[in-house]
Amino acid sequence: MDRRSASRRATRPCVPHGRGDGPVEEAQKARVAERSPRAWGWTGTLGPAQPQNWYSFTSGVRGISWSFSFGKGGRARAEIYIDTQDAERNEEILDELLRDRAAIEKDYGQELEWERLDDKRACRVACYRGGTIEEATENPVEILAWAVDHLLRMKRVFGPRIKGFGG
Repeated sequence: MDRRSASRRATRPCVPHGRGDGPVEEAQKARVAERSPRAWGWTGTLGPAQPQNWYSFTSGVRGISWSFSFGKGGRARAEIYIDTQDAERNEEILDELLRDRAAIEKDYGQELEWERLDDKRACRVACYRGGTIEEATENPVEILAWAVDHLLRMKRVFGPRIKGFGG
């Protein structure tokens, strides 16, 4: 055997028997793809999420996004984040949504926190639960399942209501 063929063989990826691109692995990839934010039309991102304490998805309306984050005080948050770059317009949108608060919270299935964020330009409507980024790293299933459930609820409940705010 010459050195070139040995070198090529040594640089090929090693795939243990029963693992690789078989039907089981293809089915697993398909299930992951079905659940991805890209499949829901929330993002055009092709790669994995970057290491950070938040992740945001477009709502399709400029200045309004769906977000999940780990906030201060050991709380995880799912939210609709309103930042049109104009503090006055952000408050107008929040006020418009607040007019429908009872119906929104009924459709959502629980009370939400309506936050003007007076120290910032933006506003948010959020749902919180206990959770830290460290807990999510150690056991991500529970917190991530909660995040997906609440982001999907946000999209279902707020999506039709915010379409008129685009501009």
